Amino acid sequence: MPAGVDAALSQVDLCDKQIGTFHFTPGCDGEAAERIAAYDRRVREDYDVGGGVVFLGGHGAGYVFVSPQGVALLDIVAQPPRIRPFARDFTGFLIAQANAYDADRRFLGEAADLAGYQAAAITCSALPAMADVEVMAIFEAQRTG
Repeated sequence: MPAGVDAALSQVDLCDKQIGTFHFTPGCDGEAAERIAAYDRRVREDYDVGGGVVFLGGHGAGYVFVSPQGVALLDIVAQPPRIRPFARDFTGFLIAQANAYDADRRFLGEAADLAGYQAAAITCSALPAMADVEVMAIFEAQRTG
């Protein structure tokens, strides 16, 4: 599996989990690889994509996929639909997504503090582990759903 998905899944149970607007493949039946393959087949029924791309979850109104280039979002809401790069590896994506979700709950809930949310994104992007992660894009996708 490209982009370190296997390594991440060996450490984190994402079975039927959601982190903010990102949701991993639905269901908990079978192994993660089987669930990912089934989800990938369902998405490919609607979208013609090439090899090397594996869909493994949704993010708002789009689909998160991994490829040899990393983790990205097939943004089907944008007109025309486009690909938004998220991270070089899946673990980096998960860390940034968890931070975006936490910041969303802290700053955009009742407080509606967009400046605080943006400051959290900048702080997250400054972390050494986030060097190959498009933190601002992930935070924006979390905010806009």
